[in-house]
Order: sequence, then structure tokens, then C-alpha cells
Amino acid sequence: MTDPSRLSVALVSTQRKWYGGEEQARLLVGGLREEGHRLSILARRGGAFAERMSAEGFEVGTFSGNGRGPLGVWQIRRRLRRIRPDVLHFNDPHAVLSAGLAAIGLGIPARIAARRVDFAIRFAFRYARLCDRVVCVSREVARVCRQSGIPERLLSVVHDGVDASRVNSGDRERGRRSSRLRQSRCLARWPPAPKPAGRF
Repeated sequence: MTDPSRLSVALVSTQRKWYGGEEQARLLVGGLREEGHRLSILARRGGAFAERMSAEGFEVGTFSGNGRGPLGVWQIRRRLRRIRPDVLHFNDPHAVLSAGLAAIGLGIPARIAARRVDFAIRFAFRYARLCDRVVCVSREVARVCRQSGIPERLLSVVHDGVDASRVNSGDRERGRRSSRLRQSRCLARWPPAPKPAGRF
């Protein structure tokens, strides 16, 4: 018998290269897999996300280009019909359109879009029509989504997570050297010394 607490999640990424959104998607699917959920990746053929997720042992299906053409949409739809996910996660705006169209009529219970940038959305109707929820990484991003025409009822703010082990192992001086930053007087005393007590 299938455990009802375990979800089947399909994440769609259309990006060719690896950016911050792909790193957040990697952390998301890694965390979901650790919790016992079943993950399926749908990604651009030949793209960095498809290659890296496959190397990390995820089930990866690919599609042509950014998925917006008829062939790409058909490839995504064929995969979704086989997977029948409980959750369909759109990791970027192109994924909203391509996978959103591909999912029409399939009865997927939850279609979730990630929104990480705070510039105005040109085609907000795609979110309103093809998503059940838009997850914004900040209140500012949510505000821009509202102003662009995405209904308030679809918006949720969930801040991006970080890998604490990577943050704790950081080396400030190594980071400055790798970025070729010069040492400055103000940064040399960070955190700043406390002000003396007294009246001001």
C-alpha cells in the first residue's frame, strides 16, 4: 500500500545554464528525497540541470529546447501522464508556460510556481491560469506579483533556504582573495567596536 504521506513531485526546469534558481531547485529536490518523497525531474535536454540531477541519481526526463514549442510541450505532457505527480513544480517562468500547458486536463492536484525576482511580470495571466500557488521568496517579490496582476489568493511567501554547513565553513579572507577584493579599513574592524556608554 502506498504511504499517503509520501508525495510524487515533478520539477520542471527550462534553463540551459546553472543559476541561483537551479541551485535552489537542487536543494529542494535533495531535501524532498531525504524525506522519502518520489522525485521526477523534467529538464531541458543538454542543459546543466538535467546533467547534474542525473549525475546525482534523480529520475530525469528531457525535452527539446525551452519546452515552449509543440514538440517540447508534447514531450512534457507524455512524461507527466506517465508520472501522474501529486505536485508539479515550475522552477522558472518558461516552465510555467510549457509545463502548465502540458498539464492541462491531467488532474494534477497542485501546480506550484517559484518566483524569485522582483521585476514586473509581462504575462501574469499565465500564473493566474496555470498555477494553483505562486511561491515568492520575499514580501517584495510578492508585492511585485500583486502589482503585475497575480491574484493575492495565489501568493505565498517562503524564504529560500541555505545550506548551513556551507555557510559555517566559509572563510572570509579566502573569499576576499578569490574575489580580488582589497582589504579596507572599515571591513578590517567588522563587527564594529561598541560605542562607549554615556549621554548622547
